[in-house]
Amino acid sequence: MTDLTERLVWIRKASILEYFSIVWMTAEGVASVWAGITAGSLSLEVFGLDSLIELISAGVVLWRLRVEGVESSPERTEQAEGLHHT
Repeated sequence: MTDLTERLVWIRKASILEYFSIVWMTAEGVASVWAGITAGSLSLEVFGLDSLIELISAGVVLWRLRVEGVESSPERTEQAEGLHHT
């Protein structure tokens, strides 16, 4: 297996794990907000809303993995990292 092929396999595995995390955090957030509203617990509601922050960060990680995998090119990687100078 070449280095590139092995890298793409690891990126795919990481992406699958990130998709699983997104599903989990969505379920966690919805369940917590629902439980908080039902129980009248602000703490549970805020815990559920915290999942939104985690979802945003998971989306960024997934986007970054996509840049490294599917859209892989040195120029695109530099642009994603903010290293692109004009």
